[in-house]
Amino acid sequence: MRVYIRIPGQQAGETAPYANVWAYWRESESGTETIHTLRTDNDGMFMKFSGNPDHDPAHSWEYTETFTEVISTATIFIAFSQGSKPLPVALLQNMPDFFVEYPVQEILEDEIQCIETDQTFTLTWPPPSVVQLPSSPGTVQISNPEPLSLWPLRWEEPTDAYYTDGLDQGNAALWAQINGGNYEYQPSAAPSAAIRPVETELPIEGDVPSQATGVRIQILDSQGTALQLKQNARETSTVTEIQGVLQPVSGTRRPFRASIFFNDASAHFGWVKIVIIPDGINPQQIFDIDVYLCGIQSTIVNDTESNANGQIAGPVHTGPDEVHVIDFNNSPQNSQNGITAQTRCRRMVTFCHHNRSRAYSATNATVVVRPEMPQWMAEFHIVGLDRTTLENFLLYRYNLCADNPTDFSIQISWQIELSWDGPDSGQADGYRYTASFPAGNAYQHTARFIYDASTGQLTNVTATGTITNGLTPAPQAPNFPVTNRRRASLWVENRRRVWGRQQGARQCNVLLIEWQPSIDNNNDEIIRGGDGQLRCTTALTGDSGTTHSYDIYIPRFRVRGENPGQRNDIIDAAVTEYFNNHATLQRVTALPLACWQETCRLLCGHETHFHQFDHRGSGRRKYGIYYGHESMMPIFGAPHGYGYGQIDAPPADDNIVWDYFENIKQSVRVVMHDKSMAAWNNELHSHVPNPVTQYFRAVYQREIVRRYNGGSEFNWSTANNRWEIDPSAAAVSNIQYCNNALGTSVQYYNASGNPNWPMVLTSANYGPGV
Repeated sequence: MRVYIRIPGQQAGETAPYANVWAYWRESESGTETIHTLRTDNDGMFMKFSGNPDHDPAHSWEYTETFTEVISTATIFIAFSQGSKPLPVALLQNMPDFFVEYPVQEILEDEIQCIETDQTFTLTWPPPSVVQLPSSPGTVQISNPEPLSLWPLRWEEPTDAYYTDGLDQGNAALWAQINGGNYEYQPSAAPSAAIRPVETELPIEGDVPSQATGVRIQILDSQGTALQLKQNARETSTVTEIQGVLQPVSGTRRPFRASIFFNDASAHFGWVKIVIIPDGINPQQIFDIDVYLCGIQSTIVNDTESNANGQIAGPVHTGPDEVHVIDFNNSPQNSQNGITAQTRCRRMVTFCHHNRSRAYSATNATVVVRPEMPQWMAEFHIVGLDRTTLENFLLYRYNLCADNPTDFSIQISWQIELSWDGPDSGQADGYRYTASFPAGNAYQHTARFIYDASTGQLTNVTATGTITNGLTPAPQAPNFPVTNRRRASLWVENRRRVWGRQQGARQCNVLLIEWQPSIDNNNDEIIRGGDGQLRCTTALTGDSGTTHSYDIYIPRFRVRGENPGQRNDIIDAAVTEYFNNHATLQRVTALPLACWQETCRLLCGHETHFHQFDHRGSGRRKYGIYYGHESMMPIFGAPHGYGYGQIDAPPADDNIVWDYFENIKQSVRVVMHDKSMAAWNNELHSHVPNPVTQYFRAVYQREIVRRYNGGSEFNWSTANNRWEIDPSAAAVSNIQYCNNALGTSVQYYNASGNPNWPMVLTSANYGPGV
């Protein structure tokens, strides 16, 4: 006997096939109960699994043989479900009330006890022998998640307490550790469990008939086992069933919502079945949908840590890689106690600038050492998904979705934000910056997976596990700091990552989407640092075409500098470039090229001992008031000087603050243009001997050096017809600056402490190179 099932149609008295649903036929014989898992076709006829050993009984499209049954009992028991996969038989055996009785006497017009298999009969659902359901079928309607979709689990955004939990803040104990010399950038203990980010909820939303008195929810793994759930993210006890929260009745329906928290989600990434059981409905019904439980997360790696030319993927840093980072909430302060109270210690992953020998510029092939940013590659992980499971996921979508889709896309947008407050940031002209890369809108791209239904495989997968042309737009590696960096790829094989950042977290297969963030200004290389934040948003589209966006968070990180050492190569090249470009100016040619080079070397060496970043460790340093100095952040000198040459130009220029190459070039320009012009125009041009004498060159050099620090060194004595040392008031405040920078020993004061000026500059105190 062939069996058909029909349901009420849209118009009163009409019926329609109950098509493409799972049917469970329960029968008992000799005390043994058997449940047959069936599938209805487009006409509502019961079909059974083909039995082919190469096929999977979880594939509804493999139910190709007609189900026939000899009815020799007075009652038939049948149940239905609408998920992509059948319900586990073990679950059905524990829910006898889920089956509906179909008395044969009420179905057939006669009372025969045996019906031959070449006949047919039709059932209606729900049967007339039970209370009519308030709506049928689809007693439960689910709006989120969608069937046959990725069900992505995420991590909470770290709170501010994450970075500081358990660490001394703003007190003497912290400074005792800092001054001990083995604290900054040393490994930091993990924050307490109460502070660490936890997995976010996975919401289930839908509605049930208004008569429902409750909603119970279970999550089954691919084997049909109920997974251990928690009532909230930080709960320690577990349950296998969650109660949904019913909302007020709206018409004939009643919305509900449930928050799902897994006890150990990463152990069960893969296909799961969401089972929803409404209470108070007769007959009892089960609604189920099948989704792919996975984790989504992001990170950023520095390829330089694995290969100087960025050709090998850098290591993934997690919680155990976090170190102590010292900074200041508000600097400067009027007292040491004030700046102490503003000191902050955070746990952060750090990245570092690097130095590389390369051409001075595109038009100057002179090889010098220049800084570079970390060679970053951002990663987006779908944890628990790889080629095999993705192909299985796409197999179901192809066979069960109405339009038989053969492709699947994931849209991702990325942006990096960098920010830093300098030691003078609390002052009106102090330095602070925040910048996003790329500027403006985030960089967006799409990862596309094409499924070949004839082979059951993804197309364009390479031998290494990447997908050719899988990313749109096609990735283009930056042409700096080297031209042969690896490019971003779309990986479906051979990639594993830990789920989360905690010590001992489980490592899983991942589908990995890469993106190569570039810190640039209109594609020109720039150097930046400070606190970093990777922002990532992904858009996943379900079968209905609805797109769900998810923000993904990782803890902020710190980008610190690397000092270059004494960079005479950059200084000499910058001086030579300026000298040659201004060779017609007497104020330039009055000093030989070698003298200009030596002067600029001496000034840079005196200002910071050839450092761009503070090598002394964090400190509370007094320049009238107290400034908070941060280790390996741009070196600072009051009132607003930054970097290698201590450029005072409030507000400071970002390039000067972070890039020693640009700072040195600007320092050379300040010396050879700004200060030399100021010195030259201070009547020096009116008293140039012909030919230029050594004395004049010594005076000119010393005047330039003095003006670099502030004030003037010489005045023209009309009475004596010569230049004499006669410092201005601004120069007196740092009277020894020229001696210290040039290595001379002019005696500005006599033994009684009285000024010796005005006085003649003697040959013994001529500066080097004149």
